[in-house]
Amino acid sequence: MYSGDRCLIYQFRPCTCRSYDCRIFTAAGIDAGDDSKAQINQRVRRWKFSYLTSRDLDQHSAVLAAAKFMQERSGCFPAGMVPDNPTQLALLSIKVYKVFLNRRDECGKRGHKPSDRKIVKAITAALEKFEEMRGKYQGPVSPGRSLRSHR
Repeated sequence: MYSGDRCLIYQFRPCTCRSYDCRIFTAAGIDAGDDSKAQINQRVRRWKFSYLTSRDLDQHSAVLAAAKFMQERSGCFPAGMVPDNPTQLALLSIKVYKVFLNRRDECGKRGHKPSDRKIVKAITAALEKFEEMRGKYQGPVSPGRSLRSHR
C-alpha cells in the first residue's frame, strides 16, 4: 500500500492511515468496508502473514477467532459493544485476542467448550483490562495537549 512514505491508494494519506496499518483487516480476517473501500479490500485479501514461531501463528489464529466470534454472536454482547465499523471491530479483536488463546488451551485440556456467555464475559473483562493498561501508559492528558503527543 505504500511506496516510501506515500500511500498507493489515496493521493493524500487520510488521517486514519497515519494512526493504524491497513493490515489490521487481514489480521482480523475482515474487509475494510463496503465498495467505497474496494481497493483496500483487494489488498487486504492478498496479504498473507508468515510466522516465525508457532506462538505467532497461535496469536494470529486467536485474533481471527475473536473477530469471528464477535461478528457471529454480536447479539450476546451488551448493546453497542461490538462495533459495526470494520476498523473498530479489527482493533477490538486485537485488544481481546488473548481470550481466544486461553480458550484454545482450555478446550484442549478440559475437552469442553465454554458457553458463549462465559466467552462474552471474558471478552468484556479483557477489554476493560486493556483499556486500564492503556490508560496507565498514556497518563492523563493535560489541557492544551493532544492525545497524539502521548504516543
